[in-house]
Parts: sequence; C-alpha cells; structure tokens
Amino acid sequence: MPNKLSLTRIVYCLSLVALMSLPTRSLASQPQCNRFALNSQAMVVESLAADSSAGASVLPTSLSKIYSNLGTGNNVYSSAGCDESGPESPNGVEFQPMAFTPKADYSVKRIDLAVSWLYGNNDYVLTLRADNGGIPGAILIKWPHLSAAYYGTCCALETVKVPRTHKPVLVQKGKQYWLVVTAREYAWLLWNLNTTNASGKGALSHDGKMWVKKSFNPNGAFDVLGVRQDYLDGGVQAPQSPD
Repeated sequence: MPNKLSLTRIVYCLSLVALMSLPTRSLASQPQCNRFALNSQAMVVESLAADSSAGASVLPTSLSKIYSNLGTGNNVYSSAGCDESGPESPNGVEFQPMAFTPKADYSVKRIDLAVSWLYGNNDYVLTLRADNGGIPGAILIKWPHLSAAYYGTCCALETVKVPRTHKPVLVQKGKQYWLVVTAREYAWLLWNLNTTNASGKGALSHDGKMWVKKSFNPNGAFDVLGVRQDYLDGGVQAPQSPD
C-alpha cells in the first residue's frame, strides 16, 4: 500500500499533466488575476501531509503593519492563486504584481507573502518597487533567490527582511508601492489569494517590461511590516526590529 507521501506525489503529478494542456492567457482586463483552472473551476491539489501551522502570520511585537491581508490559524491564505510563471514554463511568462498604499510613513523591515510552487525550478525574485503611473516602477530593494512552499500545503509564508546593512527602505503615506514576483526560467508558481476579502490594484505582464493595469478581487496574500517614521522624526525611540 502506498504511503501518504506517495499518494500526494501521485495526485500532484497527475495534476501537472492536466495543467500543461491549458492555454496561455491574454492581457484582457478582468476583475480577477489570471489563474490556472480545470473544468472551469479553481483547481486544488490536496496534500495529505499538509502543514497546518500559521507560520509567519504572527505579527512581531517590534513591528507595525504597513499592510496586511493575511488570515489566521489554518486560514492564512487560499488554495487558489494568481499565476507567476517564467518564460520556459508550460504557462509562458505571466507576472502579476500586487500594490499597496501605506497610511503613514514607514521604514520597511519585513515582508511575508504566500507563493506556492507548481512546476519547474523553485526559484523566484521578489522586488519592492515604487509606482510609475499606476504600474511597477523603480526597484527599492531586491531579494534575488527565494523558494516557494509546495502547492496544496498551508500555511507557510516566505519571509524576507531588509538587511541592517541596506540603506533604509522608506515608504510614504498615500503613495502606492508594488511587490513584484519574477519567476525564473522554468518556474510556474502561484501567488495564493487572501481569505480576508481584500482587493487591490495589480498589473499583468508577459515580458516583465510592458505592464497592463488591473484590479484584483481578491488580491494575493501578503503583509508588509515596518517602523513608523513619526517615532523617529518626533525624537521617540522606535522599537528595535529583528534582523
């Protein structure tokens, strides 16, 4: 009798065969991000060995929420997600970044996001960018080699931090900023959707250069954490953030 891990791999491999036959999507505007689907339904690969921990969704006491749409417990994010795929993946290039707008001035210290691995090389780039007329603009900081959790498990998050040696990454009240996931050559990933009914501005690119504005409802699951700048500007000692 096959063990649980073997059954999970069988389901996963059969799912990938179905996924590889799906057509590449167009740049047409739509309220939802581009997703893979099977029989017109969002496809869910159930893992028999799923991790039920809440992972990095617990907020550190030293940091404030700049933005967060993460859930809690075993409902941190959805099994459905937005395509994030590289040029040699079965899906072709699809980059679908998520925007957020701070309600105060902050120094960014940490980001948690829910990206899952479907196919190919499990390697992607995350960038935090300024806005350029409603699409991703100049890169403020870059994390070049990240690995995603296996699709169908919950609720691991990829956590990145701004190194102490990096210059401060400052975001301003009322201005829009972007998180951009850039999948490597063969990688096919999903940016899992939030479970808190949050929506937001987004974009779509098939080459990483030309962007089409979109709105995602729901949008991808993530948070951005940091230290408020008015603590520093007012002469009040801000909490020390972790490395």
